[in-house]
Amino acid sequence: YMHRAVPDLHYDIIKIVAEGDEVIVWWIWTGTQEGELFGFPGTNRPFRIFGTNLFTIQNGKIVNTLITFDSLSMLIQLGHVDLESAEKVLLMQYLRNIEKISEDVGLYR
Repeated sequence: YMHRAVPDLHYDIIKIVAEGDEVIVWWIWTGTQEGELFGFPGTNRPFRIFGTNLFTIQNGKIVNTLITFDSLSMLIQLGHVDLESAEKVLLMQYLRNIEKISEDVGLYR
């Protein structure tokens, strides 16, 4: 589904941590929306978002997956959500702060 909407979709794994029966993966998606995505038409705009996958492992197999990603940021970058200028500035500052905190705690090592 994603590759039809975003043919140049690229995943960068930032960090993987395993503890007990859980594995968490922090990642970045980048790409350009060319086709319909989550019901929104293609815009030919690029995006860059952060996300995580939390896997539960039992007997060497993945038995559960929880995926989270910054869908609001993606929709804003793609032009599907229009915020007022002041709100957009605050949101982008918030996202930069999250990225800075992630760097400070070593997420990118």
